[in-house]
Amino acid sequence: MIPRILLPLALALAVNAAAVVVEVNLPYKNLRLKDGMFFTEVAVKSLNTSAGTVVLLVNKDLISLRTTLLPDEVNARLKEMTPVQSKEELETGKNRRRLAGSRPRKTPNAAKKWRRTRPRPRATPTGT
Repeated sequence: MIPRILLPLALALAVNAAAVVVEVNLPYKNLRLKDGMFFTEVAVKSLNTSAGTVVLLVNKDLISLRTTLLPDEVNARLKEMTPVQSKEELETGKNRRRLAGSRPRKTPNAAKKWRRTRPRPRATPTGT
């Protein structure tokens, strides 16, 4: 029983170890993204290096964006704040992402789901 629990737990911890989330607090008065969106009173809260995303705090709302949308000077400042990873750590992270992305996802067929959930017609008694 215990080995059955330990193996999935060890795998889950190994996958999470490859992702590096850096907590930062970079406030900006104005921030214009590469796609033209403009934010005022913005703070970059965290950076996920494996997914290439950042979390922004804009008007008390959290927004997740790709780092490619940020201006080059912001990206450069974030790269300075990230810890240096070895080549082995980077390769294991890439391999895990490739394996995780290659799994097919099971989605229910909408027509079958509709047939199961629709109300069935009731038989009406015939009067004789």
